Amino acid sequence: MADPQDRRPAGAAEVLERLGRLSLRELSMESLLQTVADLATTVLPGDLEASVSLLVRGSPTTVASTGQLAVDLDERQYERGHGPCLHAARTGELTMIADARTDDRWPDYTPRAAERGALSSLSVPLDIDVDEQVSGALNIYA
Repeated sequence: MADPQDRRPAGAAEVLERLGRLSLRELSMESLLQTVADLATTVLPGDLEASVSLLVRGSPTTVASTGQLAVDLDERQYERGHGPCLHAARTGELTMIADARTDDRWPDYTPRAAERGALSSLSVPLDIDVDEQVSGALNIYA
């Protein structure tokens, strides 16, 4: 995991180059997803955390994260059975919360996210398995 103090916004070309250099033969799936989460935090400015949630036959788990806040917010959604990361993973829809203080789609989740300092989030669906046994989302919390 990268030190948050060392993070700096990277250009899209730099991140794409780093993704292109990843050796899929040498990385486990978890290592690959951790690298994706780490790179996501270098692309965007500001104080943020990222995670990757996977749903395997409907059961959610966080397989990669850049910090405890991301894990805690993911787990809050898993406990309740809904939230932006689960919505993205289940529906394949990009899911954004612009302001957790005013978003009312998940009233038992967004106030807690705001209390923890995550005022916005973006969950990007990951199409992992064509048989629909595994789906996921890359989650960015800011």
